[in-house]
Amino acid sequence: MVLSAGGLGATLTVYLTTTCHMNALLASILVASFISALTVGGKAYFKTIATKKSDKIVLAVGKIMQVFTKLK
Repeated sequence: MVLSAGGLGATLTVYLTTTCHMNALLASILVASFISALTVGGKAYFKTIATKKSDKIVLAVGKIMQVFTKLK
């Protein structure tokens, strides 16, 4: 099962409000903040990896694209 950030946020908010008896507005703000922090942190982390290993990434993407162009 695949959840989007919005679907995950809604699910976590409902869980917090029903199970932990938390205020819905507070739960929504906390969940949105948490998802935003993960998004920004993940982008910064993987941007560092992409910068350091750009040659290998471009080579791998080129090899994958070559397979698909040969299939035509």
